[in-house]
Amino acid sequence: MTWIEVVDSAIKIGLGGLIGGFFALWSAKSNHDRESVKSFKNFQRELYMKASAELTQLHHDLIIGKDSVYSDEKRHEHDDSLPKRCVSIESILILAGDQAVIKDLRVYVLAASDITKHFRETPEYKVEDKERTTLYSHLLDTKYALDARLAESLKSTFLSARP
Repeated sequence: MTWIEVVDSAIKIGLGGLIGGFFALWSAKSNHDRESVKSFKNFQRELYMKASAELTQLHHDLIIGKDSVYSDEKRHEHDDSLPKRCVSIESILILAGDQAVIKDLRVYVLAASDITKHFRETPEYKVEDKERTTLYSHLLDTKYALDARLAESLKSTFLSARP
């Protein structure tokens, strides 16, 4: 074997090693990126599910639960759990990184605050209370809009593999 053949073999082996190393690095980086996106989507999905469950419980408690604004014993009490619970839900949504859902949550919180305030200030229940009907209708509309946005965001975590 001449020195040219030795150098030729060394160059071929070296280039083969470089090319193999480059593709191994590229493959590892691609797999890592894919796994990172998958992990984030799973985390985001869990956050949306938790926010949805807490929101459903909040709405239930607000409307028909034991702490309902409709219950006579709670009607005139000042209940500060609504803002605290909404901040908890908002914190979850901030972690999920979805500003649109946060905006809809804030609209819902305002509607919930309005109806809570109305019930606290109303001395007795009137069957034909148009303001109450309007407030309740607005609360339901904002809840449906929030649920739809939350469902859309949750659905996107299942459908998209990449952000």
